[in-house]
Amino acid sequence: MCKTQDDEDPQRLLAKDNVDQSALLTYAREAANIATRHQLPKLEFAHNHYGQPDVAMFDFTSMYAAENACRVIERQGHRLLVALVGDTLLEVRIIVVVHYNRHLL
Repeated sequence: MCKTQDDEDPQRLLAKDNVDQSALLTYAREAANIATRHQLPKLEFAHNHYGQPDVAMFDFTSMYAAENACRVIERQGHRLLVALVGDTLLEVRIIVVVHYNRHLL
């Protein structure tokens, strides 16, 4: 998928000039076909705000986690429960994972 060699710097690795977009789209299409056992009658990617297929690679090498799932704050004599749920509790990053637009699957 990369036009150049692997790189330890995620920003350089995922730079636009280092990603073969055509190969990435082919890879995403093959993965979608495998995941759905070729059951999608018309496999088209949703388009992003640039009018291009919404398929991208992301750096998932870091992990950020909330210190607390919830907390109570007091404002003007009232207590308010503030909570994080679902993916907001943990943000996992694994390198070179292909993001498939939800519209595809």
